[in-house]
Amino acid sequence: LPIPLLIEYNEICVQYYTHKNEAINALMRYVEILHDDMTICRGTEITLTDVLNEEEGESVWSTGQTGDTIQTTPQSTGYITLTKTNYLGCTASDSILVTVNDAPDINITGVMNICKGTSTILTVNSSLPGCLFEWSNGQTTQSITVSPESTQQYNVSVKLPPAMCEKTDSATVVVELPPDVICTADVSICEGEQAEIGANGSATRYIWETVPQDGAVNGGSQA
Repeated sequence: LPIPLLIEYNEICVQYYTHKNEAINALMRYVEILHDDMTICRGTEITLTDVLNEEEGESVWSTGQTGDTIQTTPQSTGYITLTKTNYLGCTASDSILVTVNDAPDINITGVMNICKGTSTILTVNSSLPGCLFEWSNGQTTQSITVSPESTQQYNVSVKLPPAMCEKTDSATVVVELPPDVICTADVSICEGEQAEIGANGSATRYIWETVPQDGAVNGGSQA
């Protein structure tokens, strides 16, 4: 919505001399911004308007634009001033402070490959403090613990108050199924004898353990 710049009735008198040197009081309404100072996100266009425009004259903005209504996209924090001049040369002005915020830089960290039935912690890191977080699973904390049953993408929105400048990011947690493993048949041996046992399956690495532990077992690990 347009941000109104209100021209109100307040007497600012100047002495204006006609060709007969007669003093005339010229009434000039002064400019008062009805809207409070504002905070916006970088790249946001704002509309500023003289909503009453009851005083004839020229409206000049500090942005270099003229007219009763302007659209402008401030690139840095600063004041925007409207100065109005009537036909007698009376001027009045007022300013509004526009604070320009940047959206934070963000990234998601955590273990992205997990085994089915386990969990992982995802954390969104922000370059700016004081941000608000909202994940696609409904959680609103900076870090979340997830235990997906299958590969799942998680999206997060990070907003910086008060203008709520936003950045989004996503991360995919890949859920790995446990490998299929088949061991050789049970083997019975006499004390002092040796036997070879093995395993086949889709695993990429095998680690052997004995119960109870037996340091004489060879091939304890195999890739």
